[in-house]
Amino acid sequence: MPVYLKIGVFLALLACPQLCLAQSMVNDMVNVAGRQRLLAQRMAAQACYITAGIEAAQMQAALKHDMILFEDSLENLLNGNEALGWPATQNPPVRSTLMRSKKMWEGMQRMLALPSEGTAMRPASLGALSSAADELTEVSNLATSALEQSMVMASANPLTTQLVNIAGRQRMLLKRMEKGLCMLSLDLKSEMHRSQLIETLDEFDRASFALAFTHPDFRIPAPPTPEIELSTELLFSNWVRIMPEFEWAATQEGTIADEILIEVAQTGAWMLENQNELVNLYARLD
Repeated sequence: MPVYLKIGVFLALLACPQLCLAQSMVNDMVNVAGRQRLLAQRMAAQACYITAGIEAAQMQAALKHDMILFEDSLENLLNGNEALGWPATQNPPVRSTLMRSKKMWEGMQRMLALPSEGTAMRPASLGALSSAADELTEVSNLATSALEQSMVMASANPLTTQLVNIAGRQRMLLKRMEKGLCMLSLDLKSEMHRSQLIETLDEFDRASFALAFTHPDFRIPAPPTPEIELSTELLFSNWVRIMPEFEWAATQEGTIADEILIEVAQTGAWMLENQNELVNLYARLD
């Protein structure tokens, strides 16, 4: 074998942890990395619901679950998981961003100590938690995008991996809207949360439409399977039902009734189940 071919084979073997992954594994890793964005926002929303006395026992149990899930997922992304067949992350930019996420998570984890035991937070502490969740979400988003880009050569269908990321990001946006609504109900940093809610509403609405029907602002093809088409249309129709609650809160002054928070929390829970199903449908594409 010529020397240049031997060198090529050797380099390919060195790169194999990054380049020899099955498409489904690539999609699963991007899915889990993207789910960290959702968890950061959902944990802050859960702490807010506990403080507001909205389904507090249920939210406390969910918060404890999400704290463990975030920790375990971060460990799997950083150091691999033999049972899942995941390699440790070797790509320097991805690993560096995940390490930043780990450091930020340590701080947010301390903030969540009280609500995870069912104790309401002080307004100032809850406001700081909301900001910490946004910062952790941003770094988790960078990690997801960096991981997606690092997997381009390993992916037989990079567009599928991109769709996993986009559909997965909708989960985070939904929980960020829930968090903002709850914070507004407690009158915490109202202008900041109102502005963020308006921005997130628009972003979520456009992406929901794009996933179901395509949109010029997004490079998203029409749903590739009947199952995905049905899932995206169902999500969009459910979103149209709940959107007025968020729009009202974003544009009106005054108290937000507990009944609205409960309705949004319950509707958001089953919408999230549908979103997870959609992401999994994309992840299973070859």
